[in-house]
Amino acid sequence: MELTRKVYLIDFENTREYGIKALEATEKDLVVIVYTANAAKLDLDSLNDLHASLRVVRAQTGKQSLDLLLVSQLGFLMSENGKNTGYVIVSNDADYDGVVAYWSSRGYQVERRTVNPAQVKKDSAPQSSQPQQAQSQGAQNQGGQNQSGQNQNAQSKAPADLGNRLQAALDRDKVDPAVKSFIRQKVTDLYGDRQRKSVIYRAIIGKYGQKNGLRYYNLIKKEL
Repeated sequence: MELTRKVYLIDFENTREYGIKALEATEKDLVVIVYTANAAKLDLDSLNDLHASLRVVRAQTGKQSLDLLLVSQLGFLMSENGKNTGYVIVSNDADYDGVVAYWSSRGYQVERRTVNPAQVKKDSAPQSSQPQQAQSQGAQNQGGQNQSGQNQNAQSKAPADLGNRLQAALDRDKVDPAVKSFIRQKVTDLYGDRQRKSVIYRAIIGKYGQKNGLRYYNLIKKEL
C-alpha cells in the first residue's frame, strides 16, 4: 500500500531535540511532539529544517503519563487518517513495541524509530560548517570577490509577482491587513536565504506564536 503521508509522534522526554533533528519529514507530513513539564524546553534550532505540520501536546507529569498520552494520540490519529498513513513513534523506549506489534498485525504501518544523539550531532556538524567554508573559498577569488555569494544572489532573486501571489494566498483566508503586510515584507527580505522556508517559518512563528503563525505559514508555503 502506497503511503500518502507520515505521522511522527515524538517522545520528547526520551529523545529531546534530537528526536526532531533526526526526522526527514516533508511538508505533507505531521509531527506531534508530546512532552511534560520535566522536559518543557525546546531548542528552536531543532525546528530549523522542519517543514511538516506541527502539533505540540503536553502530558501531565507522572509515571508513564507521557507514554499513555502518546499512545492515545496514536489511536486518535489512526482513526483520523486510516491505513494510507505511516505512523512512526520516535523513542528509545522499547515499551512501545507491544503497541507497534498490535497495530501492525491489524494492517497499519506502524514502527518505532530510535535516536542516537551522538550520531545526530555528527550528522548535523558538517552542515553548520558549510557557510564558513563557502565564505573562505569565495575570499580567494580574483579581485577579492565572493563568487559563491554572487551565485547565491543570482539564484535568490524574488519573482516579480511574488507579492501578488502572497496577497492572493492570504486574502483567501481573510488575514488581517497588518499581518499581510508583515508577512509580505518578511518573505521579500528573507527570500534570498538558501533555507528560506525555514527562516521564514521561524520569523512568522516568532511574531504570531505557534498556532496562528503555523496557520499563516501554511497559507503561503506553496509560494516560497
